[in-house]
Amino acid sequence: MKAKITATAKYLPKKTLTNIDDMRVEEKIESIEKAIPADLYKVFKEEWAKFSKACVDNGQGDRRLEEFDYYFELFMKFPH
Repeated sequence: MKAKITATAKYLPKKTLTNIDDMRVEEKIESIEKAIPADLYKVFKEEWAKFSKACVDNGQGDRRLEEFDYYFELFMKFPH
């Protein structure tokens, strides 16, 4: 199994994001978009929009949007 992972890993591009914490939001988006193949980025972006909307629609309830955003951000920090 390790050999397979190593063989696969050698074909992955070596794109990394540096200094992302120092970037403005627009710069982060642009850097991430450039680091991912365009077709894959489109899928991630579209599916993320659907996921985010469903989470708000199904989970916000009586909470203010700011409160919901706080809990959503907290949940997204967990490596799931």
